[in-house]
Amino acid sequence: MKYSYTIFADYYQVYLVDQKMRSDRPNIWHEDAYLEERVASAPGAIGISTVRNSDVPVEVEVSDSEPRGTFDGWEQVVDCSIEVQSGQLALGGPGLDDGISPVPVRPGEYRARVFFDGLNTLSPDELEGDDRDRIVLWPGPSTPVNVLKKHMPKGHNNPL
Repeated sequence: MKYSYTIFADYYQVYLVDQKMRSDRPNIWHEDAYLEERVASAPGAIGISTVRNSDVPVEVEVSDSEPRGTFDGWEQVVDCSIEVQSGQLALGGPGLDDGISPVPVRPGEYRARVFFDGLNTLSPDELEGDDRDRIVLWPGPSTPVNVLKKHMPKGHNNPL
């Protein structure tokens, strides 16, 4: 199943959170997660660091297996995990008050792959751009955050 949204990324953040933890999320951010990895995770939450503090297109896909193929067309790709107890994932900005219906999933452990694109397309005021984020979830054991493809500004070589 695929779901497409426009999320108000207040404080440059988007969250995917187990509905059970909606109001009691752990503090998952640290400097590397926020600035380098662009993803932070805890057993019931994934945080995504966006490049703008406004509306951002976000796609969520729930799959039976790990996504296949290359990372062509994506500037950064990061793997992480989320544990879901409630069977529903809330999606939104830091307050999760975007009025978005929860994403239904079976309770259990999920791997997640977060894709980023358009990171260098922001307008000078950082309110407009062609940036977008995609989250693919599939059943799997917990794993630490792992950057599979690292975004590098133009003119730099990508070490990954």
